[in-house]
Amino acid sequence: MNDITNTLKIKSITIFKHGISHFFLQGSQKGTGTFELEFTVDEMNDILKSLFVLDTSEKGFISSITYDNALSISQQLKSIMIDIPNKNSFTSIISQLKGARIKVQIGTGGSNEKLGIIMGIEETEQIQNEIKITDKLLVLLLEDTAKIVKIPFSEISEFTILNKDIMNDLKFFLETIISGIKKDSKKIIINCESGGEEHTERDIFVSYLHESPVWKTSYRLIMSKTQEEKKECLLAGYSLIENITNQDWEEIELTLVAGMPV
Repeated sequence: MNDITNTLKIKSITIFKHGISHFFLQGSQKGTGTFELEFTVDEMNDILKSLFVLDTSEKGFISSITYDNALSISQQLKSIMIDIPNKNSFTSIISQLKGARIKVQIGTGGSNEKLGIIMGIEETEQIQNEIKITDKLLVLLLEDTAKIVKIPFSEISEFTILNKDIMNDLKFFLETIISGIKKDSKKIIINCESGGEEHTERDIFVSYLHESPVWKTSYRLIMSKTQEEKKECLLAGYSLIENITNQDWEEIELTLVAGMPV
């Protein structure tokens, strides 16, 4: 099974005079996989209204089409209880996991592990050479002995979260944060499924309407002395087009239309 993200290549574009373009894209897929399209937030509404996706092979199908949430990052993160600050993230994440099952690695040797439930964090203060040193202690209820132990943070090299729900919340938090780096960008994800023939290559076609700059025309009248004597000239017409996509327009079929799309 191929569960990978593939690339859609622009095959043809029809640009209308009034600032609308029709894009036709094609990609190939074996087994199960996804295609991704990326647009700005303002473009998403028109794209979703006009989007059309088709698997013509009859040996697979489009199982679903998903797109990024329109809510802000803070609104999306309201549904989970985890927050990771920019500083002291290691300490912060442990302090928020009271009641969670974890496996703690003490030191770097790999032989000293503790399996238990987080009860909380305590702070201790010591005076060494007239300098106050603050250390944090992880309070852990050991599962095998039911003992409550305190482990200095300075001795913890790593810990593993054993609760699936908490891990899912943590992954969701991190994925949401990284997706917010491109604040003006949203993705459409096309999920493709195989009909059973995993090694058969299938063609996937995608089309949509997209707002685009108005194409412009420019003309040149060229006449040599010989042509002037013969009363002949060369009239050359040029079209000025802006590529607003993230792909180079290579080997595509380009059509310019003076009217409006039907």
